[in-house]
Amino acid sequence: MNKILKDSANSVNPEKDEIETLVNSVDEFTSALINPLKSDSDTRNTFQSCFDHVVDKAINTEQKKVLEQ
Repeated sequence: MNKILKDSANSVNPEKDEIETLVNSVDEFTSALINPLKSDSDTRNTFQSCFDHVVDKAINTEQKKVLEQ
């Protein structure tokens, strides 16, 4: 997602500033999510227990997008 946003911001786009702001927001969100997982094993274990469900949902959603195109 972040690569797509960065590529879009680098192209000729009237919303370039908004896209760059969104890229920064995604980076900050990712850091806020991942950094605690690196340092706290209890948080990491809790997150791991539901991660498979999150990944499966993301894969199914992306597959639906591809099929709808």
